[in-house]
Amino acid sequence: MYTQIHLYKCNTNSYGNISKQDIDEILDLLNTNKYTHRVNPPCQLNHKLDQIIEEIKNELGDNYTDNCHTLARKVNKELGWDIISGYLVKNQDIGNPNIELIAHSVVQDNNGQLVELTVTWNINYFSFSFITHKSGQLGINLQAS
Repeated sequence: MYTQIHLYKCNTNSYGNISKQDIDEILDLLNTNKYTHRVNPPCQLNHKLDQIIEEIKNELGDNYTDNCHTLARKVNKELGWDIISGYLVKNQDIGNPNIELIAHSVVQDNNGQLVELTVTWNINYFSFSFITHKSGQLGINLQAS
């Protein structure tokens, strides 16, 4: 059972603070195994996703690093899909005394499925579970113990 959350790493462009209420909610999600299923982008989205990635690269140049939050905002703007933030957890670490929670964003399609947008996390799709929580949008990785 996890009883504490610590700040682990502030990612590039992270902002804000994790509140006591956020910590309590995240601990509850972890301790009740409230992991959410994600899917890879549907084939018909791949071309549009490639276009979106090119637009982001043109805007950010070499600073683009497969950023989930940027991709989710752009897909939200282009397709109207909702942004869902939360944290990734390595499956092999679930139940360990200390686990890292990686701030992450996905989108929810018109069918209610959570769609994984990044190349990085699509490749590692089956190795990580996802919990939804609004504080994931802050871009701050956490550690639970």
